[in-house]
Amino acid sequence: MSAASLSHPGAPGANGHRTGAAPPPLQPDRDATRPSAAATLPRVAILGYHRFGTASDDEMTVRIATFRTHVAWLRDNGFAVVPLRDVVAWRHDGHAPIPPKTVALTVDDGHPSVRDLLAPVVLHERLPVTLFVHPPAVAGMPQMLGWDDLRTLRQTTLFDVQPYMWWYPDLAAMERLRAPDTFRAFVLAQFGDGREQIRQRLGGDADLLAWAPGLCDEELIGFAKQSGYVAGFTLDARRVTPEAQTFALPRFPMVDRCTPAMLGRLLGETTDAA
Repeated sequence: MSAASLSHPGAPGANGHRTGAAPPPLQPDRDATRPSAAATLPRVAILGYHRFGTASDDEMTVRIATFRTHVAWLRDNGFAVVPLRDVVAWRHDGHAPIPPKTVALTVDDGHPSVRDLLAPVVLHERLPVTLFVHPPAVAGMPQMLGWDDLRTLRQTTLFDVQPYMWWYPDLAAMERLRAPDTFRAFVLAQFGDGREQIRQRLGGDADLLAWAPGLCDEELIGFAKQSGYVAGFTLDARRVTPEAQTFALPRFPMVDRCTPAMLGRLLGETTDAA
């Protein structure tokens, strides 16, 4: 898809455990102001996608037709699709305005299907989406979007581009065998480089972090805060509550077999509509 086809009128230019022991459990944050009655709490959820296709050949690929059914179901059942930053603001301040039924959309990795299949739907439906990408892989791997692609998507004003943690549990286990100061320097460099690459290439804030599976504990959260991040996101099939850890906000992993009825149950609706 060309840059021109993506543009729209009015769019602007552009633990300390190092022995292999399990990390300590995350504790809820205490920084949110909670509404007094549970009945008044909005229902808030974050959906996490990866790749899109005309067919679903693997667990990570959602057919674009399936995604369209998700969007139609959300619209028909009164859910507002909001920028991910709106959810973060509400999580930090329980009185921040947010619709009674709220969903945010995220997509991990930066696969070309985001440009080729997802973007036309996003533009037509006016859906805000957050892309979590691996900055070192951008333009360095043929199966990933390049910086020009990400810049074009961002210029639609509907796509926000943020860093995805690009090191995984096996590397983390090895790195944690190092001296504490060495490990700290390694992590801060990883976190800081991701933010800086996005800011230099695309501009804007790069302060939301998607965790690699299995990498989210109190020590790493502390490093993320030092690096200037304001929130982090896991893949965990739960809705977001005011008690959720700000740096471990859960996202529902979305797969092609998730029908509208299944999506409704995940989001707390009682409808059995297919």
